[in-house]
Amino acid sequence: MLDRIAKFLVTGRVIITAIMVALTIACAFAIPRVGVISDMAKYLPHSSSMKQGIAIIDEEFPAETQDNTIRVMVSGLSQDKRDAMRTRLKALDHVSKVEYLRDSPDYNTDEHALYVLHTTAGYGSTEELAIERALTSDAFSDVSVEVRSDNPSPTSELPLWIVLVAIALLAAILFAMCHSWIEPILFFLTIGMAIVLNLGTHIIRGSIADITFTIGAILQLVLSMDYSIILANRYRQERAKNPTHSDAMITAIRQSFSAITSASMTTIVGLLMLCFMSLLIGADLGIALAKGVFFSMLCVFTVLPTLILGCDRWIVASSKPALHINLRRIAGFEYRFRWFITGGFVVLFVGSLILSMGTPIAYTLDKKDPIAQVFPKTNPLVLVYRHEDEAAAAALADTLEDHAGVRTVDAYSTTLGRQRTVEDMTQFLATVDDTGTLNTSTVKMVYYLGHGEDGRRTMSAGEFLTFLASDLAKHPDFSTRLAGDLTKNISEIRRFADREALTEQLSISDLASFLKIDAAQVRRVLLASVIGGGQGDPGTMKLATFTRFITDELARNPDYSGQFSAETIGQLSQLRTFTNVGKMTRRTDPHNLAQILDEDPTAIAYAAMVYMADSGIYDASTMTLPQFVEVMNSEVTADPFFASAIDAKQREQLKTLATFTDTTAMTTPADSFALAKLLSLPADQVGAVLAAKAQSEGADPSSSLASTPADFVTFLCNTVLANPSSDAAQSFSPVQVAQLESLRQIINTARDGRALTPAQLAPIVGLNPRDVATIYAYSRFDEDASTWEVSPQTLVHFLIDHPEYAPTARLEDLDVAAAIIDTAVSGASLTPAEMAALLGIDAGQTRAAYLVYVAEHGDTSGWTMSVEGFLDYMVTTVLASPAAAGQFTDEQERHIRGAHALVNAVIADTPYSADDMASLLAFANPRTTAHDIAAAYLVAGMLEDFDESWTMSLNEFFDVLATDVLDDSRLSGMIDTSTRKDIARQHQTLVDNLANLVGQHWSRLVITTILPLESPETTEFIRSILHTCDEEFSGECHLVGQSAMIDELAASFPNENLLITGLTAASIFVVVAVAFFSLSVPLLLVLLVQCGVFMTTTVIGLQGYNNYYLAQLMVQCLLMGATIDYGIVLTTYYRQNRTSMGISRSLAEAYDGSIHTIATSGAIMVVITGILGFLFDNPTVGQICRTISIGAFTAISLIVFVLPALLACLDRFVGGRGRRRSLH
Repeated sequence: MLDRIAKFLVTGRVIITAIMVALTIACAFAIPRVGVISDMAKYLPHSSSMKQGIAIIDEEFPAETQDNTIRVMVSGLSQDKRDAMRTRLKALDHVSKVEYLRDSPDYNTDEHALYVLHTTAGYGSTEELAIERALTSDAFSDVSVEVRSDNPSPTSELPLWIVLVAIALLAAILFAMCHSWIEPILFFLTIGMAIVLNLGTHIIRGSIADITFTIGAILQLVLSMDYSIILANRYRQERAKNPTHSDAMITAIRQSFSAITSASMTTIVGLLMLCFMSLLIGADLGIALAKGVFFSMLCVFTVLPTLILGCDRWIVASSKPALHINLRRIAGFEYRFRWFITGGFVVLFVGSLILSMGTPIAYTLDKKDPIAQVFPKTNPLVLVYRHEDEAAAAALADTLEDHAGVRTVDAYSTTLGRQRTVEDMTQFLATVDDTGTLNTSTVKMVYYLGHGEDGRRTMSAGEFLTFLASDLAKHPDFSTRLAGDLTKNISEIRRFADREALTEQLSISDLASFLKIDAAQVRRVLLASVIGGGQGDPGTMKLATFTRFITDELARNPDYSGQFSAETIGQLSQLRTFTNVGKMTRRTDPHNLAQILDEDPTAIAYAAMVYMADSGIYDASTMTLPQFVEVMNSEVTADPFFASAIDAKQREQLKTLATFTDTTAMTTPADSFALAKLLSLPADQVGAVLAAKAQSEGADPSSSLASTPADFVTFLCNTVLANPSSDAAQSFSPVQVAQLESLRQIINTARDGRALTPAQLAPIVGLNPRDVATIYAYSRFDEDASTWEVSPQTLVHFLIDHPEYAPTARLEDLDVAAAIIDTAVSGASLTPAEMAALLGIDAGQTRAAYLVYVAEHGDTSGWTMSVEGFLDYMVTTVLASPAAAGQFTDEQERHIRGAHALVNAVIADTPYSADDMASLLAFANPRTTAHDIAAAYLVAGMLEDFDESWTMSLNEFFDVLATDVLDDSRLSGMIDTSTRKDIARQHQTLVDNLANLVGQHWSRLVITTILPLESPETTEFIRSILHTCDEEFSGECHLVGQSAMIDELAASFPNENLLITGLTAASIFVVVAVAFFSLSVPLLLVLLVQCGVFMTTTVIGLQGYNNYYLAQLMVQCLLMGATIDYGIVLTTYYRQNRTSMGISRSLAEAYDGSIHTIATSGAIMVVITGILGFLFDNPTVGQICRTISIGAFTAISLIVFVLPALLACLDRFVGGRGRRRSLH
């Protein structure tokens, strides 16, 4: 039979392969049409109370639709930006609603805000994924966003990169263990076709579980790859023995058929045991995986032979050494210590069994959820009960509402007919209002009007303004929604609310800040008030500051230029030069002095000349006497500057002096008559002296006598007059003697040509040394005038002290100039009266100018005025003045008068109705209407008179909302057309939601909790509800929800686990027993593998993890169905060799014969599932893979390192009937 099958498969391989390829292509097109079920509730057993409850909900509430949700946590948003973010999120495509409550701690912390996005798109759909992509795109890069889909079972996601990693890992193992580089490629093609066939044939069942879809292909890959290896290895062995390749393949199929089918059958049987679970997911997994193993086996027999034969040449050409593992030494160790190892196995079995019982079982595995760490996820539960148990449901609802883990409880008795406070009503409406329209403020207004209040009252202006500033403007809702125009301008009027502030004396800056106008405007008004009232301290001012201010500022300012006449300003402009301290005290040349003093440059130069000479700078200068006399005669006497100082007599004397300084004339001999005339002496007297001179020289005294004037005067003074007692000397009077001595000195000095200083020359010519110095300066006028420097102040005082040198006769002007200059230089500060007296201007105008200066530049901190006084002065004085006609626009004047009226009203504390208040405040914003004011009065009444104990039912609430609130014109600013539509829609939504709570025969109690899906606290909560139902409800009731499902699973799993363990062990025992025709071998192998299952559970528990229930069941079935094959292979080789060898050698040969298959297949199962277990983002799939990897590693370790010792110990029972009796 096997020969015919093998021959058929080889000879008809082309047609068979073509058929398989066609089937594979068909299945590939069918894969997208296979449905994927993510709702685990669909796999509940038919007896499940929750499944019955779901059926009732589907029947009684068919109109209910369940939105899918995406949670979005935004960090770092201020409170005012959180509502705007809600609007941005709602604008995203495919988002039907955004759930967010501004005032709820369930949605807000200091740093984070939670938004729940609702969409009708299915989880994992293109639309739902588009929402997630939009949230992580650049459109939201300005904020920190965390996004989590609430997909309850995202395991259907199988990323391509994980598939590629699995293939890469498998390829690495195969390339290392195979004998050819081509063989792994053929294996991939074979098993790949099997995987496609398996996935496509799921369409027969219509749909599969998402977890089956995700891990099915990977498990099929790792479970059945060894079938290809077995056939390829057998073909390689037979190829050398058979004449043709086809014959070799026929023999290979025949020889490997039993091994492959046995291995596959154990795996299939083990997987099919999952079908005995009451939870239908077991059947889904078991059938899918068993079918996959079957298709793998089928493809190995139908497709792989064709591939191997077709690629035989390439296989041979690409031959390479395979990794060989030598465990012969291990065999000796196993045999030597077989009893110790056997005893250790018994201890290990019992210990792992006990420890495994302590590993907790988990029924849900969640991803890391940073959002849930800040905002706990909601965990809804629905209790379905009969109508007649409404009272019991109401009592249960009241009890549940007090539970710390319950957020809301919704039932007919707790919604429509329940009396609620404002807080309760607001919280309830928030669950159906996604627009924020029915917030706390709106609800309070409905309660206020619904309890007979109308808000019509009177208020004083101060009270109303205080209310606007302190309450309405700061109110998060009413400030913009109810009295928008009024509150937008609240800053314009809120400052007028304080009576004391309006009458308090304020500085200019405080007054400007209060009135929100420019400080300069306030200063001008206060200045006018101070000037007009004769108040205020003008202070003192320096002269330079005053003149500069008058000419540069006041004269050019049209507001103040009228303070002084143009003539006065002109005079002050001229005098301003004299106030320049630097210029008045800085030494400069005559040219600049003339410009500064506005005088004739020559006259100023001469005055400077006299000053410079008088200051002594020419005291060291020198001049010969003839030069001096020449200057005097030729220049000084001709200069008008000196004309008035030299009379005719002096002019004659200068001419005579010129003669005596003439050296030629004084050395030319002259007779007595000439000398007498020259010297103004009597001729006889001159003759007597000449005779005496001749006699003294030895000449004849009687001869004609003559002498030079110089010799004559010298002889006369040195000889004649030297003897005062002589008769000749007595003939000269003392005056004549003095004149002659002076003349002798002049003549000698002139003749000597000696240069003399003014001090030396002055006695000779009989002048004052200062006058001589002046002549010296004059002589150098052209050379030195430009170097003469004197300050204007000094020169003015010099001219006052020496009026003869003044260029004009305006001594009075010089006195004024000197006074101005001295005052400026001294830096003295003058009062207005002193300044007016100094400058000769009007004292009143001067005081006004002083005040203007203080207003513009001085300290006005002492100038104060109240707001009331300021506005009163503006209205009664400024606006009443004709000069103000063009200064203010009609709008400005209206604003001033309105503010004045408002201030008076606040101070008078007069009560006003809403209409009167609107008229009073119209100046602040013409758009503010009486409706705005009336609305503000309404809010004031509500905030002041609201009673927190008021309650209303939903019916009453919406009745008042529709009849009183929507029709109240005062609330038109709060309830516009859009809001009215929102309220109508919300009312309808509420009605619809309430309809979803009551069906034809059954009602629903919806419990929204924040309890974990799985925890002792949650279990206790579930059990308490079920206990109440059993005790208090007359009819049956069913609890629906993920936690309810987990509770059912937890209640049934121990029995399920025990059942699957027993069935798997029993079925595998039977299969192995049939294969070996032995009871001891299957018993040994089953116990060994079961020990691996216990150890796997223990290892997971010791790591601190909970063991996922599906992973536990799958490990039981996979290890018992798949890894037991490794034990079968090793045992088969052992039994075969035992017929001709001893125990120790048989163990060694069993290692050699089986280790390659065990290592290859085992490495595939351990490595691939182990690594992928850490790569999968989904924790459920990840733990299943890791658990399978740990279990496979544990089972393989037991088979490789414990089973040989057990075979040696139990050789008598497991060695087979034909075993060799010798033990060695």
